[in-house]
Amino acid sequence: MLRTAMEKANRNVAGIPSPYKRGKHDPGVKHNNDTITFAEYHIDSFPRVPARWCRKDTKKEYLESILNKEKMYTLYKENCSELKQKCISKTTYRELLIKKNIGFHIPKKDQCWCHHFEQLKENEKTAEKLHDYEIHIRRKIAAMEEKKIDSLKAKRDEHYVSANFDLEAVLYSPLLFAKPVFYKR
Repeated sequence: MLRTAMEKANRNVAGIPSPYKRGKHDPGVKHNNDTITFAEYHIDSFPRVPARWCRKDTKKEYLESILNKEKMYTLYKENCSELKQKCISKTTYRELLIKKNIGFHIPKKDQCWCHHFEQLKENEKTAEKLHDYEIHIRRKIAAMEEKKIDSLKAKRDEHYVSANFDLEAVLYSPLLFAKPVFYKR
């Protein structure tokens, strides 16, 4: 280290070593704002699945369980090649996902028709779909009231039994997604 300082001092006419140069160069890979904005737009094009069971505890947003970071990055690269855009690296894409606080996981509760209706675009919300949604809400409220009545009756009457089952957990059924065509809208 001393030898290097002396060599630098000897190179200079005044005998003073050259100034400290660490951290003075531009980063090797620097993405322009348009590339980053395009990647963020791509991430935002995926609809979020509401975290009904923990939304008061976290600000994290969730994407459907059929997605993961690899699939999203592959779709991003395909989108870039179609639109002739410059791609960011996989690492930078993952950093954007972390910055946006986005996660992936299988919902703990099955999702009803409410979620499907909420994900529709305004021009897709027809009178028929709105009517179906209202019927669904009425039936849902009626079912909750019946469950509550049965629960109270079971507590009061020892000869009456009320049981609830999560049929999705008990019966073998295919895994269904709330909106499987999330990216083809």
